[in-house]
Amino acid sequence: MNINPYIGLSALLLSLPLFAKNGIYVGAKTGWVHGHNACENQHLECDNDALGAGVFAGYELNDWLALEAGYNYFGNIRAGYPALGHSNVTATYTGKIQGLELGAKPYWDLNERTSLFAKIGTLAWWTDVTGDEVGYRHSASDNGWSPMLGAGFAIAITDNISARLEYQWFHNVGGSNTGGSSINLLSAGINYRFGFKNVEPNLATNIVAKPHAAPVQPEKIDAMTLQLSDIAGEVLFASNSAIFTPVMVNAVQQPLKRLLDYPEAKVIIQAHTDNRGSQAYNQQLSERRAQSVASYFESKGIAASRLIIDAKGETQPIADNLTDAGRAQNRRVTLTSPAFSVEPPVATEGINQ
Repeated sequence: MNINPYIGLSALLLSLPLFAKNGIYVGAKTGWVHGHNACENQHLECDNDALGAGVFAGYELNDWLALEAGYNYFGNIRAGYPALGHSNVTATYTGKIQGLELGAKPYWDLNERTSLFAKIGTLAWWTDVTGDEVGYRHSASDNGWSPMLGAGFAIAITDNISARLEYQWFHNVGGSNTGGSSINLLSAGINYRFGFKNVEPNLATNIVAKPHAAPVQPEKIDAMTLQLSDIAGEVLFASNSAIFTPVMVNAVQQPLKRLLDYPEAKVIIQAHTDNRGSQAYNQQLSERRAQSVASYFESKGIAASRLIIDAKGETQPIADNLTDAGRAQNRRVTLTSPAFSVEPPVATEGINQ
C-alpha cells in the first residue's frame, strides 16, 4: 500500500504540542522561489523563478531550540519543449510544487531584539505537472521526501510579534514522473508568539473581626522571601520575553495575597538571568521581567509605591553558568516582603462575606 509521505508527517505535526514547554508561535511568509536545474536540457523556454508562500508553527523547547513545522507553496515553474511528434511546435509544461516541512531550529540571541537561527529537517513534497501537447494534455505527479536546510535572523517588534528573513534549501524535489530540482526559497515573514492569560487566584473571602475587650499590642508580621527559578523544569518566562507563563502566575499568588491582606506590606522584586547573551541585554531583560511582575501586582489593585524593582541581570549567579542545570538556577526571580507591624482592628462586630 502506497501512503503519501505528507500524511505521516501531518500525524507527527499533531503530536508536537505534547513536547512544548516554553512557547508557541505561528506565522506566515512569502518570497522568491528558484528551481535549480528545473528545466531539462532540451528546453526551448525556461521560467524557473516563482512567487512562493507558506505558513508555519513553532514550539520552543528551551531557550535555544525550537521545533518548527509548516506548509510551503513553491508556485509554478514553467518550461517549453518541442512538442512530441511536432518538433516545430512548443509545448508548454507547468509544474506545481508544495510540501510540508518539519525541522529543528536552534537559535542564538544577539541582543534584546535580534536573534539568528538555523534549520535542519525534512520536506514531504508533492508535485503535479501538466503539459499542453498537440491535441492532448499530459499530466503526471510525484511525491516523496527531501532534506531541508535553512538559516535566517529575526527581529522582535513587540513581546508577541517578530519579523524574520530566511533562506531555505530543499534538495532534489520531484521524481521520475515529473523531474526533479533543488528548490531555493528566500522569504520574509512575520510570526506571533502566544501570550498567557492571567490565572485568577482563589483567595479566601471569609473575614471575621473579633471584638477586643482591651487594647492589644500591634501584631508583628514576619518577613517573607520567595525564590522562583527554572530549576524545577517549569519555565517562569518564555524565552527572550517578559510575558508570564501560567507557572509564574500561580507562583506569585502567595505574595499577592500578603499584599492584598496587609496594606502595610511591600514587596522587593529582584530579577536575575543566566549569562547567555550580552551583559547589557541581560540587564534589560531582567528589568523587563521585574517590571512584568510589578505590572501584574498593579493589575490586581496593588499601588506601585508598594513595589520595589531590583533588576540584577547576570551579575549575581548562584550556580555555574557552564551547565544547563546551573543556568536554570540562575534564571530566577526573588520576591522579598520585609517585616512590618499591624495595628489591631477597632471593629467590635463580626463581618462575614
